Amino acid sequence: MLQQHPQAQCLPAASHWVQRQVGLTHSQQQQQQQRHLQLHSCWAVRVYKLPLLLEDYTPNIGLWWYFFTEMFAAYRPFFLFVFHSFAVILAVPVAIRFSRRPLFVAWVQLFISCMFKPYESVADMVPWMALLPLLQQQLQCVKAGLFFVNSFVLLLVLGPAMWHQWINVDAANSNFFYSITLLLGVWCTVLLTHLVRLTALLDRRLAGKRLELEVDDLDDDDGSLPPGTAVDGSAAAAAVAEKDKDA
Repeated sequence: MLQQHPQAQCLPAASHWVQRQVGLTHSQQQQQQQRHLQLHSCWAVRVYKLPLLLEDYTPNIGLWWYFFTEMFAAYRPFFLFVFHSFAVILAVPVAIRFSRRPLFVAWVQLFISCMFKPYESVADMVPWMALLPLLQQQLQCVKAGLFFVNSFVLLLVLGPAMWHQWINVDAANSNFFYSITLLLGVWCTVLLTHLVRLTALLDRRLAGKRLELEVDDLDDDDGSLPPGTAVDGSAAAAAVAEKDKDA
């Protein structure tokens, strides 16, 4: 495809730009026009410029558009760097902490990358939701599953409703829709931290360490473990004995 459209290749565009800078081609005005055309014809610029520089503030379900709309222009470069760094800054600590759970590390990184996309859409939630059933041990320990499901369904209903009130009916403003996007961000954060905490507790149990018995995420009322959770036998016996002693 690039051979059929050589003007879309970045290296020829860069070489032409260098030649114009040293004065090997046309006048300065023509140079500026051609530089603008060739810069915007480069496929890399067209693909990565918009999400990196956030030039379009079209409302979406993400957290970026309203935040940068209300921001002073002088602070945009700094916060662009901060927001973009969120997608990668947690990769190393999560990989070190859960080095024996590569699937969970990949899921967390996918979740964070989708959550902090500049132009997030509902389709961005599909990948991590499709992989969520693979985390069977963590899901068996979740006791707030009904809360997560009901709250997510509620957000799915309120999001289009607030959009309709703002854009179509003009009976509300952008704050109504952005409040739903904020709640969606809070929902994603609570889900992520809950699963990370459960995974850390599972690792502690698998390592045979003493658990905090007051945490009900991993222990049933009788002190037994969630079904299907493979743990060390001595650790399970110690946990049951400790709970009987407290009783």
